[in-house]
Amino acid sequence: CIAGSYPAFYLSNFKPAQVLKGDLVQGRGSSHLRKALVITQFSMSIILLICTAIVVMQTQYARKLDPGYNKAQNLILATPYASGLQDMNTIYRAMREELLAHPGVLSVTRSNQAPANTLLNSSGYYAENVAQTEDNMVPLDILNVGFNFIEHYEIPLLAGRNFSEERSDPFRVFPDETTPVTKTVAVISRSAASGLGYSVQEAIGKRLRAPTATQNGNDFYKGVGAVVAPTFHRLRVGSLHAG
Repeated sequence: CIAGSYPAFYLSNFKPAQVLKGDLVQGRGSSHLRKALVITQFSMSIILLICTAIVVMQTQYARKLDPGYNKAQNLILATPYASGLQDMNTIYRAMREELLAHPGVLSVTRSNQAPANTLLNSSGYYAENVAQTEDNMVPLDILNVGFNFIEHYEIPLLAGRNFSEERSDPFRVFPDETTPVTKTVAVISRSAASGLGYSVQEAIGKRLRAPTATQNGNDFYKGVGAVVAPTFHRLRVGSLHAG
């Protein structure tokens, strides 16, 4: 705007009679300002072109980046809301049976959030045999999943094993006055193992403690079952294609 408005103001100062007579006197200082404005305009254009190129490169990189799980031919379905964990499990099992009866459906699993979404549940954990101090607490995001979640998304395990229904791995149950201590199994990421002070192999079988106000610091999340490479109810379909 500045570079374009300068010539307009400059030319508006000329008197028509003088212009027709050719009686013009060019100022010596005007050329310096004009050159400065042109240089500024071209510099800003070059900067904008560089920024555009960087945005395009970053977008292409994000689109081609391996997220650490198989996201192809997956369809997310929201489970109808029901009060109570038991009611939600009943609804999910009914949905799973109906979906698996379709010949185009290859696999059905569940989780409280989609893998690509920002995890909203988190808690502070203590590694095994460490003092429960603020310095030792490690904040970790939580994703509650079904038994076949890792198999469904083909998430590579660095060590350990997957969740097992045959071994009766317990689901996460929140403590209350009747049951002040609850236990479940967990699969953690490599970065979580590192934050807890473990190597990939050392993390297997360790107990993580997650204190809560309800149970006065006695809540154990038992047995790290495996360590996966990335930190992460989708439906894998065969011949079906969802928009």
